[in-house]
Amino acid sequence: MKAWRVLLCGLLFLAGAALVVHATPPLLLLSTTDDSMSIYQMNADGKLGRGIRETTWSTGWTSAEFYTIGAQTYLFLYKSEAGQIHIDKVNTDGTIGDRVMTLKAWYTGFTTVRLFTIGGNTYLFMLNADDRTMYTFRMDPDGTMGDWVAWGTLSAGWTEAEFFTVAGATYLLLLDSTGYYMEIRKVNANGTIGHTVCEALNFGTKGTIARIFDP
Repeated sequence: MKAWRVLLCGLLFLAGAALVVHATPPLLLLSTTDDSMSIYQMNADGKLGRGIRETTWSTGWTSAEFYTIGAQTYLFLYKSEAGQIHIDKVNTDGTIGDRVMTLKAWYTGFTTVRLFTIGGNTYLFMLNADDRTMYTFRMDPDGTMGDWVAWGTLSAGWTEAEFFTVAGATYLLLLDSTGYYMEIRKVNANGTIGHTVCEALNFGTKGTIARIFDP
């Protein structure tokens, strides 16, 4: 059975983030087992709409995230084993446009990739659940990776990481679905990870996927 990496504004199944270039969001399906990629328009009633594009794509991508800087939306792709990164513009019709950045052999092993915005700046958060390494980079106005703003280690075993904003403050939820542990940390205005505001033991079950959404 073909495994799809599915990305849709407000919803996420396996990996992804917001892709907002229409009044209704497109849906991107990127296969993790072959080179298939499909993009569909979502209808105003929530149903799957017409196909925008079906094409082939390079294989092996383990993380895919959409983000928007200014009026431009981008697609960030990362291969954990090879350490490869592609950043592409997203066209106004929902198709994938020009590439703005390529790294062929960057750091390997990151299991979680997330992009978040705070204080008008967009940041890239990358976490290796095995060796606990964490990096945060500021994204430049042209959509490319800029300078790193934080590097360090977190406790091992985090399988899920989600950023969310409540009452003007941004937080990071971390979940260890094998040790059944959850932690929430405040994100500082400069994009670094701050102090812990909440933690819970015996939280969730093995293999739990954690996503925060705005209904």
